[in-house]
Amino acid sequence: MWSSMVAGMFKSEFTMLFHINCADSRRESKKVAAPHIRQEEATKYRCKECSKLFKAPEFVVKHVIVKHLELIGDKLDDVGRMLQ
Repeated sequence: MWSSMVAGMFKSEFTMLFHINCADSRRESKKVAAPHIRQEEATKYRCKECSKLFKAPEFVVKHVIVKHLELIGDKLDDVGRMLQ
């Protein structure tokens, strides 16, 4: 439930969540996704799950939430319950 809401938020920058503070949800989502990010060089970051390369860690966070939601969905649901 919560994980699909967060995934939707990252898919569309214009989606608003009405029941929680959006900045808090993004901050907590980054914390949950952080273990799946590996920094290769100063401006290169890799997804640990599929090895896809990105220019910034924010893009890896978005990728992990959208493409690998099954790995972090339960944790995002816990964060959602905490923020409500």
